[in-house]
Amino acid sequence: MVPAESFDLVTAQTVFSSILDQKVRQALAADMWRTLKPGGWCLVFDFRYNNPRNRQVRRVTRAELRGFWPARQHRYRSLLLAPPITRLLAWAPYLTTELLAVLAPVLRSHFMFMARKED
Repeated sequence: MVPAESFDLVTAQTVFSSILDQKVRQALAADMWRTLKPGGWCLVFDFRYNNPRNRQVRRVTRAELRGFWPARQHRYRSLLLAPPITRLLAWAPYLTTELLAVLAPVLRSHFMFMARKED
């Protein structure tokens, strides 16, 4: 077992969406928080939406993330144009997909969430 308050940064990238059991998700979040030093950050990069072609993943909500970590300071930002849309526009100039991601944030499929553990 990793000692408590060992890390300045703890990350999970497309991990929570791969855990379907809510209790296991909560246990992982609690362990991430336990190993984080005061003043450190938890960073999560994951899916905003369910994937209709893959039932083995489940989206992670902003409310769920806030519930995992009792942080006063947190940040959430949606990122990345959904891959199926990006693939459809692969022939288009790069700026096309970038503009679409900026102008239609609902089409962003992933997010980054950060929560800071108080000093």
